[in-house]
Amino acid sequence: MKFRAMAAAALAATLGLTAPASAQDPAKGGDLVVAMAVTLPSVDPHASTGVATRYVSAHMFEGVVTRGETGDIIPQLAASYEMSDDARTYTFTLRDGVRFHDGSTLDAGDVVASLQRMKDAGVDQGVMALVENLETVDDLTVRVTMSEPHPTFLDSLSSPRVIVGIMPEEIAALPKEEFKPVGTGPFEFVEWVPDSHIRLARFEAYSQQAEATPRDGFGGKRTVYVDTVTFRTVPEAGAQIAGLLTGDYHIADQVSPQDVPRLEASDEVSAVKVLPWYMVHQTFNLTKPLGADENFRKAVQVGLDLEVLLDFATGGNYVLGHGWQYDGFPYYSDAGIETYNLGDVDKAKELLAQSAYDGEEIEILTISDEAALRDYAIALADQLGKLGIKTRINAQNAATWSALRVERESWTIIIGGFGMAPSIGPFGMLRHFSGDGSLQGVTFPEIEDAAHRVRTGLTFEERKKAFEDYQAGVLGKAISIRAGAAGIFIGVRDEVKNFEPGRVIRAWDIWLAP
Repeated sequence: MKFRAMAAAALAATLGLTAPASAQDPAKGGDLVVAMAVTLPSVDPHASTGVATRYVSAHMFEGVVTRGETGDIIPQLAASYEMSDDARTYTFTLRDGVRFHDGSTLDAGDVVASLQRMKDAGVDQGVMALVENLETVDDLTVRVTMSEPHPTFLDSLSSPRVIVGIMPEEIAALPKEEFKPVGTGPFEFVEWVPDSHIRLARFEAYSQQAEATPRDGFGGKRTVYVDTVTFRTVPEAGAQIAGLLTGDYHIADQVSPQDVPRLEASDEVSAVKVLPWYMVHQTFNLTKPLGADENFRKAVQVGLDLEVLLDFATGGNYVLGHGWQYDGFPYYSDAGIETYNLGDVDKAKELLAQSAYDGEEIEILTISDEAALRDYAIALADQLGKLGIKTRINAQNAATWSALRVERESWTIIIGGFGMAPSIGPFGMLRHFSGDGSLQGVTFPEIEDAAHRVRTGLTFEERKKAFEDYQAGVLGKAISIRAGAAGIFIGVRDEVKNFEPGRVIRAWDIWLAP
């Protein structure tokens, strides 16, 4: 078995890690089977931030712009784009002759309707928050006008965290419950059996970008060699490993570190280590009495030994880090580092005594089909117990976790992972702790102001200072604690050629050896 360790220290490493390309000539045909640990909550690209939705929607839907391998903004459905000098108007010229899966041809009306849908009902409406007007200039030209200068609009619009996929105008106008997965991407929808699998087929009329590179992050020319790709829901780690070894699955998206030695004994499967993959965080529910108590939050923040927690959760596949950007990234900041990984049990107990905590049991909400997040919750409960805090773990699948996260009825601490957002710059992180949909459920004027300045600052220096203020506010108030960054292992059978790990399992530009 070939074990390939790929450590990431730059943006390119978190968006797409380059593995050696196969020298074998590409071969067409076959069904590529991908085992996903998480449940697919929706096939609507506007409706979910979940990794499974991203996997699937990146194959079926395209945006006006997207992100390349190193995080650069690149055109996708747009042939070109232009920002006005005052950063209030964006003009997009669309590629001519692009076809939807239903046979219709893309025009400006489809783009306007899709962007309006994202603004009105998207899961991340912050992308479109400053959009004042959307208009068709002609059949292939769209003009977007902002309510105020918005120099970072393209950063938000191109973010693959939530793919602002373009769909036919008629589908964009449908109620969300009547949504039909029709896009312009290289694969088209075949069938979806919830909790089992979703199957996509090569879109024979796909309109490639002739001038683009074969594969560039979420974009590029994107050549499809396989006939179909099947994403199967396989939450059990043992089942993923067994399927890899028997050939039932070609790729498994999350191999447990404990299972890597078993794969090493095989001559047919490779393991790819990707680190960092996501930021492990624990965030407080400020709509609950104890969550709203800053002394309680700071008692937890001060008392934890985060290295012990991460080591238990990841089997050693982690890196420490305090802030909402990775070290070495342009917007990285030391702001709030004085709050990080203190492990001061005595101080924690002192703060706890000053809080409203009275021995009651609090709920920790985590994701059952994310092994690292589930195990982190177990270790967290143990450490909180040593501080004198009683806990109960509520581990749910990703879809249920997402619903409970929004309801905020029972949990006081939620465990999650920020995967895509920190990897593509600071803008995706803003929605987590600011705005009406903030994870903690309560907003603070100074954090809202900082988030606004990140989005609207006309210079990099202004935006970076604003992000430092945003990060300092979140950490200083102990709204959320970033434990560090966890890595993953991706299992890949050797008949899969030209595979490159990235923020999604990409089925384009790879093929199956005959």
